[in-house]
Amino acid sequence: MLLQVRVATIAEVSPIERELWTRWAGDDRAPCATPFFHPDFAAAVAAHRDDMVVLCLTQDGKPRGFWPMHRTGANRAEPLGLRLADYQGPIFEPGFACDLAEVLRQAGLTSYAFNHFVAATPDCQPWLLQLSMSPYADLRDGFAAYSDERRAASMFAWKSQQRERSGTFDVLEYEWVRNVLTKLVRTKREGFAGHVASLYAGERLCAVHVGLCDRRTLHYWFPTYDVALARLSPGMILMRHLLQAAAERGLERVDFGRGEERYKSSLANANNELGIGSVSVGVWRTMLARTEHRVARMLDGPAWLRGPRRMLRRAMLRSLMRAD
Repeated sequence: MLLQVRVATIAEVSPIERELWTRWAGDDRAPCATPFFHPDFAAAVAAHRDDMVVLCLTQDGKPRGFWPMHRTGANRAEPLGLRLADYQGPIFEPGFACDLAEVLRQAGLTSYAFNHFVAATPDCQPWLLQLSMSPYADLRDGFAAYSDERRAASMFAWKSQQRERSGTFDVLEYEWVRNVLTKLVRTKREGFAGHVASLYAGERLCAVHVGLCDRRTLHYWFPTYDVALARLSPGMILMRHLLQAAAERGLERVDFGRGEERYKSSLANANNELGIGSVSVGVWRTMLARTEHRVARMLDGPAWLRGPRRMLRRAMLRSLMRAD
């Protein structure tokens, strides 16, 4: 299929081409959603720079893409807007790809230096020497979901710091765990939802809780707080607000999960019994499981074994939690 390149000024881009350019730049399948790729941005630049051109790509007589840029020399080009634009590159019809060097060759150009080129542009990988990141806030699920996710990120950081200080196993060090929690935070269905609660003092985030909720129960799962405010007990303050809010919403219980932390026993007024053990096939496997459990119980005893016990448990849990 024959690719042809026409070098045009912005004024020479036809209304039909401009409509296609606008549509392709805003298409959900576009490599990047950015106003820097709208033809109006190119027009604004062209009004004050007479070296701005548009490479109009056609294939088999049909428009396929537009690549605005500055012709800064006899055969050199720079991205549209020069250092003004935070995003650079061509605007293609979704699904279209071509040899970028061939496009330049047909336009009589030999180089196009860039530093904000959209890395997801089809067939651009051979020309990328380095990658960098341009952060953005994803608001597709609304501001409430965005806020929940940001507070969950604070929880991840604080909880990991807490585990490091205490020397206990940090389940959040695993990417798949963080991905699962992030997905749950975004889940809002009747009868099942991720739950995020936070405590602020003015603009300062003091405590965060990430948990799960069904129609009857709020499960208190990942609580954490700003350690600089520990003497003010922000976690406990948030916990009491959660209990009140759960009751007002008609929930029947707040489940604190298994554990002997003092706050759990001070707030709880009921218990669920949970078992520890192993279902094994065969007598020898059953005996081995029981022996392993007895040894673990013995290690739980002496205080002088606390360090080695934690190291052993962390090693076993890391082996279990790896995704590979």
